[in-house]
Amino acid sequence: MPYTKNPFPYGISNLEKVVSEDHVFVDKTAYIAKLESTTSFAVFLRPRRFGKSLFASLLEYYYDMRQKNKFQNIFGNYFIGKNPTPLANQYRLLKFDFSGIDTTTNERSYDGFLVNLKTTLITFLILNEFEKPDLKEEIYVQPTPAQVMKAFFEIYRSLTQDKIYLIIDEYDHFTNEILIRDLEEFKLSVSQNGYVRKFYESIKIATQAGLVDRFFITGVSPITLDSVTSGFNIVTHLTNKAEFHDMMGFTEEEVKNLVDLVLEDKSRLPLIMNDLRTYYNGHKFHPEKDYTIYNSDMVLYFLQNFFTNQEYPSEMLDPNIMPDYGKLKKMFEVANWQDNIEVLETMLKNKEIESKLIYQFNFEKGFKRTEFINFLYYLGNLTIKESNEINVPVFKIPNLVIEELYWEYYADVLQNRAELPYEEDKVRPAVLDLARGNEQPFLP
Repeated sequence: MPYTKNPFPYGISNLEKVVSEDHVFVDKTAYIAKLESTTSFAVFLRPRRFGKSLFASLLEYYYDMRQKNKFQNIFGNYFIGKNPTPLANQYRLLKFDFSGIDTTTNERSYDGFLVNLKTTLITFLILNEFEKPDLKEEIYVQPTPAQVMKAFFEIYRSLTQDKIYLIIDEYDHFTNEILIRDLEEFKLSVSQNGYVRKFYESIKIATQAGLVDRFFITGVSPITLDSVTSGFNIVTHLTNKAEFHDMMGFTEEEVKNLVDLVLEDKSRLPLIMNDLRTYYNGHKFHPEKDYTIYNSDMVLYFLQNFFTNQEYPSEMLDPNIMPDYGKLKKMFEVANWQDNIEVLETMLKNKEIESKLIYQFNFEKGFKRTEFINFLYYLGNLTIKESNEINVPVFKIPNLVIEELYWEYYADVLQNRAELPYEEDKVRPAVLDLARGNEQPFLP
């Protein structure tokens, strides 16, 4: 085994750290040129734990003019380092991350979003050495997100002619949490006069003024996309484009190469790949693709544990995914709970369910069966199996990890309906058997 330390960057989303600490990096840099030639304003959605933040970091180091002296060290061994585009390190890089906002109440959601904007913009001015007196105060005193952005762009225009490359990572993280907690609050925040809508309108104005030349937005679901794209028809939704299918996540060949890097007994490779395929593969984001991709973080979790003693982790399900189970339970309660449970029952009984694919949600039309199925799809709990004879997508559960989460929730539902005492030590093994196709423990 050529590595003296664990080479797998599980949980690391900073590209410079991955490269400088000699971690394995699956080269996705060819997509930079593909993005440039496709659109200036892109939105790309993938489920959690698919490498979105690492890809955003890749773009950050590639386009930020402050990182120019690091270009060769970071990108020299990868495709884009050998084939750079003319726009490399040509922008002032402004990056928002909306994943850490407290959404426990309406007031905290609003205040958290406002503080996030102010902190990010003030940090941007400091890092770019724009030290004109009172700049920070001009931003800090603004009372609303829209006014904060307006003040920032006016300040920026007065300081430089450099264009901005804007990255928003996890654009919908806090709004999805609001949705799960309070549907009406969500509608207000993203409505025509809502503070989230006004924030994106300010970005639209900045693109029209030539201040923001390009942007790349990542997230999980298109539920908040109406706020991003309202009246902003230059936005390109790349999520379901076949040519970007593999931009995040790992292909079968990429996973095989990662395992082979550290596997001592090569004869074990077929069995290990079969197990990884069962637990972590199965995601397809375009019905015409004839192969599926792996959840990258799940694969890295496995390999990080496997590296030490060439043995599987004690739990194939990453413990860090368990908070997702809690969110799964709450998703079923967003609206039309009984109808959502029927979707769950149909899915677990038939192993598939049909629904048209939604590229953008409109809550004025309600949140019904189709919206709920698509919500589960974008969050990674369902995936595209194929299209039926009338070209309507057929969805299925992607892999055993997700199936186990569904069965655990279904066991909770059954237990609560029957008002039975809950004995987790007995229920969990039965649930795992059920996920693997053994229904006997649940039959009379």
